[in-house]
Amino acid sequence: MGRIDAATPAAESIRVKYDVQAPYYVTSLEQEMEGSLKERILREIPKGHRVLVAGSGTGHECFALSREGYPVTGVDFSEEMTVRARQKAGQLGLSVTFEAADLRACRIPPGSLGGIVFTYEVFSFLPVPAERIELLRAMASWLEPGGRIFLSARRLRNLYESLLLSVQWLRGGMWRGGAWGDSHTRWIAPDGSLRRSFIHIFPERRLKRESRQAGLQMGEFQGGHCLLSPVESSSTRT
Repeated sequence: MGRIDAATPAAESIRVKYDVQAPYYVTSLEQEMEGSLKERILREIPKGHRVLVAGSGTGHECFALSREGYPVTGVDFSEEMTVRARQKAGQLGLSVTFEAADLRACRIPPGSLGGIVFTYEVFSFLPVPAERIELLRAMASWLEPGGRIFLSARRLRNLYESLLLSVQWLRGGMWRGGAWGDSHTRWIAPDGSLRRSFIHIFPERRLKRESRQAGLQMGEFQGGHCLLSPVESSSTRT
């Protein structure tokens, strides 16, 4: 079946996967952004206000938002993804800024963003609860008054998945200092080997708790995203 690189650190396992898969993502024929998500962003973030796309990959969501009139910055952990996003932006004639960086190390001017959009499940790539909370707290400071965060994470789907995660944790995660919910996705490398990449699966109550600890109020999920807003400005933007 090929090897499974179980000992690879979480961050490196994710970087390797997306560096390798960048050529596929840049040629993907999927729509740039789910229509319902784009409609929500248009309702919540006035055009002309800067948007940061967290986990921008090869730029699909960034291009969709740029076409709607938003100044957009994309940040992604994968250098290869970022290079291809820049190339694609040039081909499309779109003015989008892309940065290859770890979100946890980003330094964004306070009050400079109208909104932040996580691409699907990117929040689940962060393995340490304290770092997730600190990132959300920092992101809240980057928002201008009335700014919004569209959060996406891998959520617990059913009882079977809950039992599977419990088995994984009892069989090793708890002894290695991991948290309940730490898991992995599997993918095939170009050499035919079976690889795995870290992902954390959240019960919704944990997402709410971490958001609250970061000073954010979490709304209901619609599709793959929920809306986060600073507690002190959680009323509807005027």
